[in-house]
Amino acid sequence: MSILVDSRHTHNFIDAQLVQRRGLTTTEFEGFSVLVPDDRIVQCTRYVPSLTVVMGNYSMTDHFFVVNVLDTNVVMGVQWLGKSRQIGGNLRWSSWGQRAN
Repeated sequence: MSILVDSRHTHNFIDAQLVQRRGLTTTEFEGFSVLVPDDRIVQCTRYVPSLTVVMGNYSMTDHFFVVNVLDTNVVMGVQWLGKSRQIGGNLRWSSWGQRAN
């Protein structure tokens, strides 16, 4: 599992192949264009409405937009960074799951 923490991205993103492999529930919306880490612009028309990410002692539940991202499973953007100000030190992805609404 790879996570890119990137303050240049305004939202959290998850790779479409990972969503499919894990059988995560997605919701469609009218969409927007996204510049992904490999400098391609892709369309985003789905999101995972409630995904819980656990890194060390920190846990966060938020929505993640679904895009095709090469070499990265998850991109944590400003949306996540704003909620994680208390985190310090070495972060590690220890578990994750989807919560029902």
